[in-house]
Amino acid sequence: MNREQISDTDRAAVAAVMVELSLARAAHPPVHSLHEGYAVILEEVEELWEEVRKKRTEEAYQEAAQVAVTAIGLMGDILSGAVRNVR
Repeated sequence: MNREQISDTDRAAVAAVMVELSLARAAHPPVHSLHEGYAVILEEVEELWEEVRKKRTEEAYQEAAQVAVTAIGLMGDILSGAVRNVR
């Protein structure tokens, strides 16, 4: 994939997610297990679903950003070694 295949709107969405990720990292510690990471993502997905059912576009956009933030956060926590595969 080259840069031309990524639309300006997608770039704007990614930029918004990066801002939110920075804020989230400052406010919350890393997750410590895959299960905890999944639970955080699931909570954000449920909040997104609420906004989708209510047909609230702006709020759904914000919740979709939070889903992305929590997923990227989990990826970073895995790469940093913060996540332990606890059973």
